Amino acid sequence: MAVREATKDNFRELIQKDVVVAEFFSDNCLPCQLMAKVLEDVSLDMPFISILKVNSSKYAALGRSFQVAAFPTILFFRDGTEVHRHIGFMSESDIEAAIGEYLYS
Repeated sequence: MAVREATKDNFRELIQKDVVVAEFFSDNCLPCQLMAKVLEDVSLDMPFISILKVNSSKYAALGRSFQVAAFPTILFFRDGTEVHRHIGFMSESDIEAAIGEYLYS
């Protein structure tokens, strides 16, 4: 499944089912730009996982509602509940390991 951009209107609906990875990013954040390639690679390796990107420059209130204060912040959800949070850059293998932990638990 390709990386999708989430908005304030669809985010809560998109995280309700299965394991979802959501990156909150800012337009002027260099680590966020690096994360874009990593998330694309994860989406190719694990096409059954929903991966979302939330532009916190556009949807600041959504970020605040999840206590996002730094970028990138990667949230992992399982059936609508946040199960893990990471602030800063993550490697492809670290993301896939975190997904595996929540996918098979």
